[in-house]
Amino acid sequence: ATSSSDVDFIISPSPQADPRVAPLALLSGIVERLSGGGLVDPESARMIETRSHFRTSANRPKPLRMLQQQPQQQPQQQQPQQQPQQQDPSGHPSDGQQGGGGRDASAHDDSSCTWLGVWRFPSSGRYCRIDIKCYRRRCLPFAVNYFSSGTDFNRALRYWVSTRQPLMRQLASRHHP
Repeated sequence: ATSSSDVDFIISPSPQADPRVAPLALLSGIVERLSGGGLVDPESARMIETRSHFRTSANRPKPLRMLQQQPQQQPQQQQPQQQPQQQDPSGHPSDGQQGGGGRDASAHDDSSCTWLGVWRFPSSGRYCRIDIKCYRRRCLPFAVNYFSSGTDFNRALRYWVSTRQPLMRQLASRHHP
């Protein structure tokens, strides 16, 4: 449609940034500035997703405003949940327990996070769906390669890494002597 579009951003901290800055913290700051400037539709289905959200929860990730409020509420909410998890008869590690990590243990270790929302153009009234993907600096080349490449290229990479090496050498020398 002429009144809408879709844009994907891939970002990471600059080389001068503190390497301890987690993607979630960087992305939260960016979204906060966009919201403060009125450039993000507050009613959009905004969320931050990280790998740990998918590991520990069957529900959708919490909206950004809830994630920002979570540290004050977390100790009261976590305590009742941890008691039954520690006494789990199956013996499987659960959220925050040893061996499993979970959201609490890996919140600062996630190498990527995503924000999905709606950008609002103040002057024209147009809307644009945006996905902002934030990666640690060490993962950025892989993310750019993955998102900018086509399906055929990604399949070829998967084939290349799963094929025995002598066969790949023969194939490569046949196509590029």
